[in-house]
Amino acid sequence: MGTQGENGWITSTGQINITAEDNEGGIIAGYTYEVYNLQNVLQKKSEGIVKINTPITIETDGMWKI
Repeated sequence: MGTQGENGWITSTGQINITAEDNEGGIIAGYTYEVYNLQNVLQKKSEGIVKINTPITIETDGMWKI
């Protein structure tokens, strides 16, 4: 999510919203994440478990792998 510019590129700070389900009927309380650039260099990671409804904010230009 973010402000969309030409060719589908985001022109503002973006965010990735996480949704999850548990087929066994359990509750998913949170997640951990790592963000890498296309050269597989770590750019950002969670500090412990993040609540499931907390988005991942992306503030730097580029293409990313989560």
